[in-house]
This record gives sequence, structure tokens and C-alpha cells, in this order.
Amino acid sequence: MTNKAVIHKEDVKFQELVRQTVDALITTSHCYRDKLCELARRIASVAQIIAEIRNNSGFASHSQDVKKIPVDSTLSLFIYKITDVIGGFILHYYITHNNPKKDNRIHYEDCNQFNEYFDEVNPFVIGLLPLSASEALYQQDYEAYREEYLYYLETKDEN
Repeated sequence: MTNKAVIHKEDVKFQELVRQTVDALITTSHCYRDKLCELARRIASVAQIIAEIRNNSGFASHSQDVKKIPVDSTLSLFIYKITDVIGGFILHYYITHNNPKKDNRIHYEDCNQFNEYFDEVNPFVIGLLPLSASEALYQQDYEAYREEYLYYLETKDEN
């Protein structure tokens, strides 16, 4: 959410972070915005219930006693599938729509695909030691890295 300039508190509950994340994915011009916001609220409620189940199940939460309420295989599979779909959607959306706003800070670790591409087309070796050209550029000249990254995003279909 940082690359999208979405302000969030670091100490919020998990379900609130899920709701904020899904809300951030919804564009304001979408004709179903109200319905999608309601869906985001309900997804956050589901995340809350999953967190409560986890917290009440000893081995699945914070090293509690194994005599706590067990999670049977059906419930476990159900929770796994729900979290897989929601998490998969959020990751897919982020990967396919990772276009940071022009005035937002770009974080090196969020740009792996670009970094690998940049390192491949710009081999950087000192002596016998291969180094990461993208990381060197990021550390030494952030503005140049930013320009290269934004250009890459604009032209990546051509690469």
C-alpha cells in the first residue's frame, strides 16, 4: 500500500488491514463502488472470524496449549481456501497494477522484476565480483533509479 500512497497505521488489527487493502484496490470511478466497499467490509469480517478461530486454536496461534479447541480438517481446508483466494487476488492485483504514483517513494525490494531485468541488461562487475547494477543505482542515485523504473513500467510490454 506504500507504493500506492495509501496511509495505514502499523498497529491496526489484521481484519482492518485486509479491509484497507481491498478498499485501496477499488477505484472511485467504478460503477459498483458501493457494492465493492460493502464486499470489502464483509471480507474484513471474514478475516476477523478466521483470526478468532486461529487465536482459539492452541497449536495454530501464539504457542498456546495443545488442549485448546482443535481445528478439524474440513474447517482447516475451508479457511485455507478462503485465505488463498483473498490473498491470491490481492497479490495478483498488486503485481498486474503495480504502477506507483509519480510522487511516491519506490522501494527497491518491491521491484524484483525490474531489478532482474535491469541487472541482466546492465552487467556490473568489479574485478571478479559481479554486483547488482539496480541496487547500486538505487543506493547511489535514487532519482536515476526511479526514472529507469518508471520508464521500464511504461515500456515493459516491448521488452
